[in-house]
Amino acid sequence: MGKDFQARFADAGVKGQIVLTAAGEGVSSIIAVVGDDDDDEPEVIQALDADQIASAKVIVFAGQTEEARAAYALVQEHRGRTAIVDLTGELAGEPEARVRAPFFEAKPPGGDAVHSIPQPAAYMLAHFLTLVQQGQPIRRAVATIFEPASMSGRRAIDELQRQAVGLFTFKPLPKEVFGEQVAFNLVARPGEDSTIGWAGREKRIERDLASLLAVDGAVPMPSLRLVQAPVFHGYAVSLWVEFAAAVKMTGLLDHLTSEGVDLRTEELDPPNNVNMAGQSGYAVGAVEGDHNDSRACWFWLAADNHQLLAEVAVEVVAELV
Repeated sequence: MGKDFQARFADAGVKGQIVLTAAGEGVSSIIAVVGDDDDDEPEVIQALDADQIASAKVIVFAGQTEEARAAYALVQEHRGRTAIVDLTGELAGEPEARVRAPFFEAKPPGGDAVHSIPQPAAYMLAHFLTLVQQGQPIRRAVATIFEPASMSGRRAIDELQRQAVGLFTFKPLPKEVFGEQVAFNLVARPGEDSTIGWAGREKRIERDLASLLAVDGAVPMPSLRLVQAPVFHGYAVSLWVEFAAAVKMTGLLDHLTSEGVDLRTEELDPPNNVNMAGQSGYAVGAVEGDHNDSRACWFWLAADNHQLLAEVAVEVVAELV
């Protein structure tokens, strides 16, 4: 992810001393440093020392959550006025943490905030529902979120791959991460022996979504269900929205198009996690009225989870350097 961020910083013209750490790979592991020179390249440094922390304008916590708190304690000891940007969600409970997404903000928070980047599915839903609300007031919404293995890290991706191979070769399936067969399967939650904190995962999406929607306060909080999908990468969301009045479909779609939503109309195939890989933002398709409720309709959303997370993070970092 460090190289991805370094490239995005360059594309966005972001300059400054930015340290990208892999919090889940070791407290002292720096995976990239972005400086002020045009020819700076990502580099691997094994020691995150006091001088590096003190001189950085921004330190970004990426990777998994296991060691984010230990890394944060180390940074707190030496950081001075260094800004903290957290992609793991582990620091959202800190008193100084603020969920950050410039789209929803009139101005960035002041003080020594920990800038917590919202969970990508939460951001996608909040962004889309906000635009929908502007076109036609929402009464309620229900979302089923299909989670990819990549949200649980490299070990989960590897286990899903080994499960798929094991099914074809009649070998025992590894279940150390998921605690359940996920390959070619849909599960409401990982198995009892899973190392994935599923309840916390769902709560984080709800927490970040509620924080983003509370900025304006117009969109009612939707009901959510998180499902573990047998895919390596990319989110898909089945979203049902009921409006305050009968759906004016043409007007609603025209509004979303005018707001820049990547809307896949009937003549185009709906988006999916494969064709959104490496793409910016999110896409919407398979928009259909609810045959049993004239005030409701269905939407299908898809996004590259890492791309979406990186885009919001770069926007936040650009404000801090």
